[in-house]
Amino acid sequence: AAVGRALIRVDFNGEDLGVYAYEEHFGPELLARSQRMKGPLFRFDPALYWQHRLNAMRGIQHEEAFAAYQAADLDAFGEGALEKDPQQLRLFEEALALMFAFRSGQLPASAVFDVEGIARRHAILDLVGGHHSMDWSDVKFHYDPQRGRIEPVAYESFSTHKIRRLAGSDRFHGRFDEGADLHDAYFNDADIFRAYVRNLERVSRPSYLDSAFQVLAPALDSASAILYREFPYKELDRSVYYHNQATIRRLLDVPKGFHAHRQGVAGDTLLLALVPVEDLPMEVHALRLGNGVEVLLPSPFILPVRGKGLTGRPLDLKAALPSATPSTALDKVVVVYSVLGASVRKEVEVSNAALLPMESLPAYRDHVAPAMQEHPCLVVDEAARTVRFKPGRWAVTTDIVIPAGYRVEGTAPLELDLQRGTRLVCRSPITLKGMEELPIRIHATDSSGAAVLIDTPGEVVWHHVLVGPLGPAGVGSRPSLTVLDAVLDMRDVSVGGDRKRGTVLLARVKGAWQGGRVQGGRDQLEVAYGDLRLQGVTLQGAGDDALVVRGGAVHARGLVVKGADGSGVKLVQQASVKLEAPQVKADKEAVTVEDGSRLEVVQGALRSKGHALVVSPASIREGAPEVTLTGTALEGGAQPHQVGEGATVTLDGKPLSAAKQVAKP
Repeated sequence: AAVGRALIRVDFNGEDLGVYAYEEHFGPELLARSQRMKGPLFRFDPALYWQHRLNAMRGIQHEEAFAAYQAADLDAFGEGALEKDPQQLRLFEEALALMFAFRSGQLPASAVFDVEGIARRHAILDLVGGHHSMDWSDVKFHYDPQRGRIEPVAYESFSTHKIRRLAGSDRFHGRFDEGADLHDAYFNDADIFRAYVRNLERVSRPSYLDSAFQVLAPALDSASAILYREFPYKELDRSVYYHNQATIRRLLDVPKGFHAHRQGVAGDTLLLALVPVEDLPMEVHALRLGNGVEVLLPSPFILPVRGKGLTGRPLDLKAALPSATPSTALDKVVVVYSVLGASVRKEVEVSNAALLPMESLPAYRDHVAPAMQEHPCLVVDEAARTVRFKPGRWAVTTDIVIPAGYRVEGTAPLELDLQRGTRLVCRSPITLKGMEELPIRIHATDSSGAAVLIDTPGEVVWHHVLVGPLGPAGVGSRPSLTVLDAVLDMRDVSVGGDRKRGTVLLARVKGAWQGGRVQGGRDQLEVAYGDLRLQGVTLQGAGDDALVVRGGAVHARGLVVKGADGSGVKLVQQASVKLEAPQVKADKEAVTVEDGSRLEVVQGALRSKGHALVVSPASIREGAPEVTLTGTALEGGAQPHQVGEGATVTLDGKPLSAAKQVAKP
């Protein structure tokens, strides 16, 4: 239903009073002209709201609860006649009850209101730019006694204005909020939103306006003629309507409705996380796998809006996979979706990078870790800025996080049992001194993925310390022991790891590691961008590479590598390494030199089932690798060494035979 208006010239006793807008009232004539059965016409009573506005104009500036939409009573037009008609009074009571059920969340909007009427009205408001009339105090209603639904009465469109957003933008959050605005409550109903978008598609077609202007041409010409005599500068600017049509089409044609991340596969179920980016809700219809199979969803999945100025909150999507789906079909998954209610289907490719839960992030764990004073194994002296580990055996079940600005000390007897994946994180200089016959132990009796992180620009003095075993920590996990930006003094320090994770990472460190062993682990010892001296260190049983030197410099004496599945020693990113009297034995390659790195080996033995020495070709970016071997035995398979084009390799001052060199492919 809609309130009718007409432009007329008024002549009163021969006096021309000019042009008036003659407006239909909210009474029986409106229902008859709109072909509606008799039923109450009503509104939200604005009396309390206008009392609030009046108070504000009088300088009374404070919150007044009575002014809210949720507090407004319903006010029937023609209330006197209504009270004399028991049947109409009963219908108004039904409308009161329905509106109460809607505002309190007992019934959804689509069960209370005429869905098509609400949708059509707001689509037309977008077309004419009449968003001003969406104020709840201006909205009028009719209760349809046959359908038992409340329908809007279109009134005060305030056209024409150019729009920048839609009436339904940034409203669908997928849940009912009793404190929400009237129109937020409308548009959080999926049925209403679908109908609204369907009507937006209809009214935004150029043919819709073309035909409307053609049908209305006689009435528009008549109205223009009447207006011209008094308001000759008033013209109907049709371009605004066409501009709004184009805006509606652009806003519905979203470039990307959401970001999609693959979270993994549980049995026969594919897990995705969808992150909204738009201010319109999206509906997922299907997934298309890499092998072309389309997986339909058993029930609608609607993604709410991102929220103005907010970060999109991920929603989990679960889809049952067809039986015997090959894993390769999941390498490229596409989500088929549309704006909720739109006819156009769109696609988003799923990223294979998962969104990790916040609880798994080290920064979050640092943030929620207990204060140092809460750990019974620590003694904290704030005045002296010291932290001391108490002697004894301690079962630790929550992360120990020691911030910067302290000095940390511990002496034998000391044993830290890091259970349930607990971490020891220290950002202050730390000194741990055990004894040869009684070393300090840091391990995990429950074989959990515990870890030790030392992140300090100060000294790390560890003498007679055993770390591990600490157990696996999963894909992408940190090494068992990580030391960053420190000055090292490590003596008789041994670390044990699980073959599923790295064992030791020393990054940007200076100093020395004398004596000790690294046992197990995937990549056993990685030294990155530092300047480290190793003496008498043994690396045994690496699941992949034993010693990886990335940039920086390493000088190792008496290095022993046993049983590495990958490379015994690997140099990358222009590393500089000197090995004195090394004994290196590995399954794949004893030593690999890449990325313009430099290696010097003196009086050593490099043994492998494959190649004893593999040197990559020279490259424009990193330059040519250089290898100098003195008194060193190379023992390998059919071809003990492999040298890339442009690399320089000498053995006892002589270049390796050209016949043994392998050119760049």
